[in-house]
Amino acid sequence: MLLSAVGPLLLIGWLTNESTRSHFDTYAKMQTGLVERDYVTIYQSYLQEQIYAIDAEMRKVEHAVTTARSQAEAILNGGALYPGRPLALTSLGNGAYVEDHGRWAIKLTKEPSSAFPRSMLRDLALSTYLNPFFAGELDRNPNIIAMYYMHPLGGTLYYGSQSGYGRLFNGEGPITGYAFYQDALQISSSEDRVVWTKPYWDITPNGRVFTATAPIYDSSGTLRGVVAADVTVDDFVAHVLGAHFKSSDAFAFLLGADYQMMAVQRQGAAVIGQLDPEEFIALAEGNGYGQAMLNGQTKMLFAKKVPATGWYLGYVLPKERLLAGVTRSSSELTASTSKHLFHQLTLISIISFLLCTALAVLLWLRISRPLKRLDGAFHDMGNGQFRLTLKDTRIREVHRLLQSFNLMSARIGELMEQQTKLQEELEHKVEERTLALKQANHELRQRIDELTRLGNWRKKWFSHISHDLKTPATIAGGFIDAIIDGKVQPAHIPRYLGKISDRLWTINQLVQNLHDLSLLETRQTRLKLETMPVYALLERLLAKWNDPLVLNGRTLNCELPMIMDMPVTADVHYLGRAVDNVLDNAVKYSHPSSAITIQARMAPRSVLLHVSDYGIGIPSESLKHVFDSFYRVDPARNSGVPGSGLGLAIAREVLHMHGGEIHASLNENPGCTFTIEIPLEEAERDVRIKDPVRRNA
Repeated sequence: MLLSAVGPLLLIGWLTNESTRSHFDTYAKMQTGLVERDYVTIYQSYLQEQIYAIDAEMRKVEHAVTTARSQAEAILNGGALYPGRPLALTSLGNGAYVEDHGRWAIKLTKEPSSAFPRSMLRDLALSTYLNPFFAGELDRNPNIIAMYYMHPLGGTLYYGSQSGYGRLFNGEGPITGYAFYQDALQISSSEDRVVWTKPYWDITPNGRVFTATAPIYDSSGTLRGVVAADVTVDDFVAHVLGAHFKSSDAFAFLLGADYQMMAVQRQGAAVIGQLDPEEFIALAEGNGYGQAMLNGQTKMLFAKKVPATGWYLGYVLPKERLLAGVTRSSSELTASTSKHLFHQLTLISIISFLLCTALAVLLWLRISRPLKRLDGAFHDMGNGQFRLTLKDTRIREVHRLLQSFNLMSARIGELMEQQTKLQEELEHKVEERTLALKQANHELRQRIDELTRLGNWRKKWFSHISHDLKTPATIAGGFIDAIIDGKVQPAHIPRYLGKISDRLWTINQLVQNLHDLSLLETRQTRLKLETMPVYALLERLLAKWNDPLVLNGRTLNCELPMIMDMPVTADVHYLGRAVDNVLDNAVKYSHPSSAITIQARMAPRSVLLHVSDYGIGIPSESLKHVFDSFYRVDPARNSGVPGSGLGLAIAREVLHMHGGEIHASLNENPGCTFTIEIPLEEAERDVRIKDPVRRNA
């Protein structure tokens, strides 16, 4: 009977091998399809992330233009708040005149026999108040290569790289005739938006650019000019596309809403001309991906629309790259598994055949009766009789089996006793675990209390923001309503507009401080580090405080040691902002006739800058909170002091990014001292110090 089972066993093994091979092939095809869909989903989400990045870069440029327009409207309508100055013009010939200051310049064009309108000269002189903002935007945003103000009568204020303005001011004809000026006139005085031009070859050496423009209107709706920002296509590809798409066998490109190619990565320049723009636009408006034949190869094409400009972002990569690894690994796994399974089934079949033959012989000869006794013993063991002993027989083949059974029976009896003991130990451990869970529950409640406290702090934080935004907005709204209702005499309207501008500046400053503090705390800001001697650095940081107007009549006592060969690496802009915040804090909270003292001292690994004032001081219990966001000591005492409570928090984050620290301490006399610690270069800490040099401001 056992021998007759060998044939069906071999047949079942063969059928199992074939069925397993078929299932593996089907599974590999199904898995490949699933992986392809997963990869498509991954690349679509990756492309969407890059759309957000591109959109964010464009929004930054738009924000710079809208902010410049707001400032220009305030300056041009500001009256006596912004005094003008005469222009120092130099003739270039052909009716062109220029006032050149290196990085910025003013150009005017007129007929040889005509004179410049006084209104244009006045507006161009006032437009120079935009230079600090233009400089800050060009330093902060690497995508912007130039910003400028254009007067409707043809005058231009240009701010950009020193290599870019020459051809602009040597060009023929007024700048108002170019497309980037005319495009801005599409926007009415009631609209608050920015127009992007098509890419074009700039009149400056900056190459191929596209421009964001916005018009400036006065309160009567009269056009006062246009502000604009240039972005080069090459820089945009390098800063955005090149930063996010780095594969050598794939490339990204930008297509305009008019189906014109705007930018493409270098590795795709040779084959991008084979792409049908209309099919690509239809793909972007549809499911966002598909296939295309480029240069004789099947490519996967992904497309998304850029919300800010209506452009389209495309990404092309070889299809075999998408699934090559999955297909190869699936094929190798199927072949290896089939071969291994065939060997196993063959070995099992041979062993089964031999085992069946041996068992048949043993059963036929001598084993049948002892096995029945053994079967009975197993049945008794199943009923709970674990300590059984079978007597040995004269059958040599069964002798070891019976011995093993007797040993197993004895071992099972011992194990049952051990199980009882283990059960008791388990109950004890359960009790211990219950106590541990109670302790964990207690800790969890403590953490919930901590989270509740943090939630209350967050509500308080948002309350501070709401209050600091609502107060100037309410005041500005009241002034606006008074002007609209005719309650303000026309002669007083400029003064009220100035007050409204001050409140709006306060709101903008708070939002800017919040934005800067967020970037600093999350380390999204990159420092532009420079290495210079400590004395030179401190001279630059304190230069603006030499002006008595900044100090409001206070005396500034500076003690700066002349330190030779003392290098320090720092971002002058951000470190200067931290020092300005500390000094501004000292000015606001000290008496008008008191002095402010600045002392620089050397430490083994850093330079220490002590800023001391003789003002109202800080309660000792508040020292640990003065660097927290929105924290102000005793609001009832300093409610008349302007500020949002973010200056010292920003100063702390700037010092931390430099590897330094900032501390506050109380003076023996009224007032307090802030200590700024700036780390030195590792190899230059042992230096020579000359006699201190004192300066009084």
